[in-house]
Amino acid sequence: MARTGYSLASNLTVRSRVAWPSAHRLVEELVGDVEMHVAEKLLPALRAAIGGHLGEPTKGEWSLKIDAGDLQTINFHYPTALAAEEYEGMAYITRRVKLEFGARGDPSTEQKTTRSYAAEDFPDFFEDPDSTVTVLSVRRTLWER
Repeated sequence: MARTGYSLASNLTVRSRVAWPSAHRLVEELVGDVEMHVAEKLLPALRAAIGGHLGEPTKGEWSLKIDAGDLQTINFHYPTALAAEEYEGMAYITRRVKLEFGARGDPSTEQKTTRSYAAEDFPDFFEDPDSTVTVLSVRRTLWER
């Protein structure tokens, strides 16, 4: 039996029955902890790691910000590789990776292997052309809709 580690539920186990007001408070406390961890730990660590590879964004080449509508999400707006005119007609592609933390990071995910277009066209240029990423399970996405 796992303990929650939160003061409101120090004696509760996962199998315990919790009254709705207590459960709601626990969830709010957990959400607050995740939001604080994202802001104080993850964002600075990601900013340092990305800045180490791309350099500091002096002219807005890239940005890493907490989503104003969801404080458990970080949006990484990445730099373009081509001139702006090369992207004409591709408005459906955004220059953003959305990193969601918190409750959405549940076990309804799966590992998938992906390969970039560049790796497909120039496979000898890459030591390892494939990347394994954790993605939302299609089953979960359909269930939520």
